[in-house]
Amino acid sequence: MTKRVIRGKHPLSGNYGIYVSNVGVDVTTAQPGEFLYDSSSIAYQKVLNGTTTVLINKAPGVSQTTTVSLPSEYSGYSHLQMWAAISMYLLNSSGTTYEGDVAFDSFSTKLSMSISSGVLSLTASSAQDTRNVGVSSVVQFYFVANWAIFNARVDA
Repeated sequence: MTKRVIRGKHPLSGNYGIYVSNVGVDVTTAQPGEFLYDSSSIAYQKVLNGTTTVLINKAPGVSQTTTVSLPSEYSGYSHLQMWAAISMYLLNSSGTTYEGDVAFDSFSTKLSMSISSGVLSLTASSAQDTRNVGVSSVVQFYFVANWAIFNARVDA
């Protein structure tokens, strides 16, 4: 008879949990995808996303935090993960806007994210840039974050 349930340490992964294999599969040798239930398997569900301008009309060499208040129901989630894609823009003194990585080669820019007390904080920092973009110097820096928050949950 095939062993289908482990409650405790799994002999292959070494993780502690509850494991139930599919019919006909020995739970002690089951591979990912062969479990009916694996308490150590985690999936992520997107619960909120948005687009936020973090820095605008600021000179290079600054840092600014923008906050987004989260709806109260998100305070009940215990395993939130965050992700962001960024769009960066430079405006030079001749009025030309440069977008993306080409404008930011060797540029020390970063975005940090945190959630505390129901508030998402997005902090953008741009480094001092002494080089020219095109034939003109940089006069403005734009940083836009397209962000998403995911709740980690155990697959049941």
